Amino acid sequence: MKIKVLFLGLFLSFAFSQKTCANEELPPTIEKEVETGSPTLAMTERALIFKLTNPHYKENSKDDEVKDIIMIGDSDDEDDLDIFKEPLWVEGKLNPIYKEWYSKKLHNLIQYINLYTFRNLFLIMPTTTTDVLKPGTDRIRVGGNFSTIFFRDTEGAYDTQFDYEVLEGYLVFNYGVVEDVEVGVYARSFHYSGGRLDHFKNQFEETIGLSAGSRGNHPLNQYEQALRINGEEIQTGKKNEVGLGDLITTLKVRFVEETSNSPSAAVLTALKLPTGNKNDGFGSGTTDVGASLVLSKHFTKRIKTHLNVGAAKPGGDGNFPNTATVYSLIPAIEYAFNTKNQIAFQVNVSTSPFKRIPTESISENSFNIGLAYTRHLDSGSQFHLYFMDELDNEGDTDYVVGFAFDIWPLFGKKEE
Repeated sequence: MKIKVLFLGLFLSFAFSQKTCANEELPPTIEKEVETGSPTLAMTERALIFKLTNPHYKENSKDDEVKDIIMIGDSDDEDDLDIFKEPLWVEGKLNPIYKEWYSKKLHNLIQYINLYTFRNLFLIMPTTTTDVLKPGTDRIRVGGNFSTIFFRDTEGAYDTQFDYEVLEGYLVFNYGVVEDVEVGVYARSFHYSGGRLDHFKNQFEETIGLSAGSRGNHPLNQYEQALRINGEEIQTGKKNEVGLGDLITTLKVRFVEETSNSPSAAVLTALKLPTGNKNDGFGSGTTDVGASLVLSKHFTKRIKTHLNVGAAKPGGDGNFPNTATVYSLIPAIEYAFNTKNQIAFQVNVSTSPFKRIPTESISENSFNIGLAYTRHLDSGSQFHLYFMDELDNEGDTDYVVGFAFDIWPLFGKKEE
């Protein structure tokens, strides 16, 4: 807009200073093209088309008027702002338009740390992409995950009794420090409750042809969340209370840019601090460290794939004996219908910190699949809705329903 106003002022000054044209008819239309200067749009905009309706200029006349000023390029039509009309590759490198667009927002993948029976208390590397926020900008994401758990194994030395629902609320803050470097903080809280949705879930599974199994044989709405070894209680969860979980800090560094033949690559490191109360089931009581290798690659303008390969090691046993390193493998694919709507399909595979314990409810690997939808709002915020289901281990969560909302920057300038 500043360019348009400046150009209009210069043109009017020039037009009315030409005394030689006093008796000449002016051309009906003047058109000028200027560059917007926006790396996001990178398009040529027909900035001004206007007409001087007084055909004869009279010096010092106050009756001259400028009418029919038309601004072209300010259309609200989304197609005018569709980056997918631009080429994906420029001389074998990713078009800066796409890089700029992705760097203005957080990723569209499922912000979900697997809600296993007590496994979620340990560090499992967060899902991310190689996209990095621009230096000096930030994003705040608030969201929640809801899940149900049921498993019981009372044979042997390990006694596991799980029958509860869990609501995880989380807040993620990310900040672009310098080019290709981003830091983050992941805070979360938990609320454990009885199985108020047991009956609904059993009916749902039976409707789609799945067996309710042992879940259909236990009392509805009961609450159990305890791990005992040789009769000694190792961990239990506090019912109907909200507790702060362990805090996770992250550092992401992108060290390879994407080309037409190779993916971009980044390293994500994480540190989990024991801020949650381990006695009430809100924390593990351990300081965990982890790292992930992250790869991202465009297949087309609208299809982008990602791969997270990570490992996280508990810094001690805390309440739990003989813990092990947690390995995770998370492939995902994104599809953009347009600049407003995207979907993502994601697979989460991970090992258990309790894999040395001979109890299936907490020691087996986990295999989850999920689908996410993202809506980009005109304000610059994003809304996410997602669903994940456990397909392998009976002792893990049955499903996870989640949502997230990216609110306006706290420190960085809000995108117009």
